[in-house]
Amino acid sequence: MSNLELFHFESGKKSFEDFGIENGTKWWYSRELMEMLDYDNYSTFRNAINRAMSACASLNIPIDENFISTKRVINGKEVQDYK
Repeated sequence: MSNLELFHFESGKKSFEDFGIENGTKWWYSRELMEMLDYDNYSTFRNAINRAMSACASLNIPIDENFISTKRVINGKEVQDYK
């Protein structure tokens, strides 16, 4: 079974791997993950991101290497995002 089959639950919807962007390594935008995970709004998802950052900090995993803050334009509006 491939990763695409493993993370693909509904036909017609993008899979986890489809949302990834490859640039030497594979990464995802947090706002696209939010959509895929069916969160209602970014502030709620931001709480999950903060908990993930705290977990990384407690395990001595470099936060700045794994949560890269960026700004993007979505629907004509500049927004905060992570990759």
